[in-house]
Amino acid sequence: MAPQLIECADDLAAAVEHVRVANYHAATLIVPRPLAAGEVSGWRGEPRIRRVIAASPLPDVDDQRLRRMPENGLSGAVAQADGVPVVVAAWQMLRLPAFVALLRRGKFSLVCRRGPAYERVTVGAALMWMVADCVLWLSAARGGTLAQRLYRRLAAHGRLRRLWRRLFRRSHDWALPEPRRAGAQGPVPDHAIAPFVELLARVGAAPCAAAVSGRVLLVNDGLGPGGAERQLVIAAKALQAAGVRDLTVLGLHTRQDTALEFFLPDLTAAQIPFAAVRHPVSLLTVPDGIMPLTVAAAAAELPHSLLQLVHTLAAEFARRRPAVVHSWQDATNVAAGLAALAAGVPRVVLSTRSLSPDHFPFLTPYMRPAYRAMLGSRRVAILNNSRAGAASYAEWLGVGADRIEVVRNSLAVPETSAAGAAFRRTAGIPPGAPIIGSVFRLSEEKQPLLWLDAVLAALMQRQDAHAVMIGDGPMGGEFLGRLKGAPCAARFRHFPAWRPATDAIAAFDVFFLTSRVEGLPNVVLEAQAAGVPVVATEVGGVAEAVLPGRTAILVAPQHANAERLREALLAVLDDHAFRARTRNEAPQLIAGSFAPPAMAEKLIELYGMRAGCSFGG
Repeated sequence: MAPQLIECADDLAAAVEHVRVANYHAATLIVPRPLAAGEVSGWRGEPRIRRVIAASPLPDVDDQRLRRMPENGLSGAVAQADGVPVVVAAWQMLRLPAFVALLRRGKFSLVCRRGPAYERVTVGAALMWMVADCVLWLSAARGGTLAQRLYRRLAAHGRLRRLWRRLFRRSHDWALPEPRRAGAQGPVPDHAIAPFVELLARVGAAPCAAAVSGRVLLVNDGLGPGGAERQLVIAAKALQAAGVRDLTVLGLHTRQDTALEFFLPDLTAAQIPFAAVRHPVSLLTVPDGIMPLTVAAAAAELPHSLLQLVHTLAAEFARRRPAVVHSWQDATNVAAGLAALAAGVPRVVLSTRSLSPDHFPFLTPYMRPAYRAMLGSRRVAILNNSRAGAASYAEWLGVGADRIEVVRNSLAVPETSAAGAAFRRTAGIPPGAPIIGSVFRLSEEKQPLLWLDAVLAALMQRQDAHAVMIGDGPMGGEFLGRLKGAPCAARFRHFPAWRPATDAIAAFDVFFLTSRVEGLPNVVLEAQAAGVPVVATEVGGVAEAVLPGRTAILVAPQHANAERLREALLAVLDDHAFRARTRNEAPQLIAGSFAPPAMAEKLIELYGMRAGCSFGG
């Protein structure tokens, strides 16, 4: 059921035509948007339309049937309906209070739009919808609650699965989308930009909500062991140190996956509040009034896979009343950005990482139109952590490079400690033995097999050297399978994770990265902060994070084969003067160009929290 946006006038005409064709004895049109004076003629010749309830302002026309939308919105309008209530909007706008109001009047159905056509929806169908949403929620959740475990056991039975498909997925009367994992980025129908543009137009016409001055929400999927999450925590601490007191970090899916709490101890230690988003089990149970009615009508046209998340976050923002919502990473940016605008948040900041999503498998067809629509609002700022990343997003979105702000990753240079020596002892690596090491996710864009081939070749030539890989991911099995049986495997250490990773990095003699695409990698900053030289592929913003030839050797991606990379690794290990220079210059680079206070200052400016800064709709 792909969402389809119908022009306002056509939508009303289609509703009137439905009343005629269905031959209702009486009907009430419920229009959740303001009407134009010319639209009144659409129902004047239809006596079966007893009332028309529309959002303010009403057109200045003489029609006794025209009434103002009540304060309690659709549920109040349904309660006032004479005859069959016909909601001139998509079915995704319906909420439980509307059906309760329907039952209180002794009625069991109303009419709304599904795709291009108006259809009658019964209370029973709505209950089926809610049950289906509950099951979708259970199938998406990644936790281990009793309800989730029960769902997984029931879902293992073939007959129950077939019954589910018959009841919910093959019903012409109430078709439902396939269930998808929370935050999933799988295939979805292609959507045009029109629904997003219409939503932003309605948002622009609505006033900003009453916000608590200076209140900032940092929003991400969670606090898992990733680079974006690391930077979110650094930014939160830097903002707090810069005087932003009313600050909360919001996790979108931490209730469903405890692995997304990796950096939570860091926030707790810094006394920065963290909260998990409250997810309703169904779109029907989302509260009314979290966004203006006209905005809600436009939001109902969004892709279904995005719809509930937008409403969930809008409810969270309406409850917390932030002046700034700052979200991180593309999937969260789209949902949180649209939700914040719909809820009337005055300032919305979207932090992108690395290169544009079309370089990665998590791209969804609605990301680009959503971003492009949001760029039309003066309340929105889009950031990237490197000039290369900003240029990539600008090209993908078809906008000027100046529309994407650059706010570099930051890192505090750690005090000298014995952490490196302690790591060597724990890992069983002799003192003084050279270590080639890295920390990254074992996924395709990092090219872990190329990394391994180059490292094994270097170990074969340097019999005194050891290697350390810290990381896990979808290519972990293939990576370990290739390592198994290698002649120098005894000098190789693999750890799925190490906390803190900086303790391990401090023990390395060279940090090695072979990414196919990158933004501005945290690990490259962390290596230099510890005085460790870097060998890396020259992709994305890597060159912006180092002093090429002084703290790092960069290899052009077209020349990045195992042999060339092996030569670069051995060159660093053999060049004691280069490593000594790096120990001195690299920490100075990080302290001078990537300090957290500079990041905080730039963010506060973008938030509009400087004197004299304000942002309109």
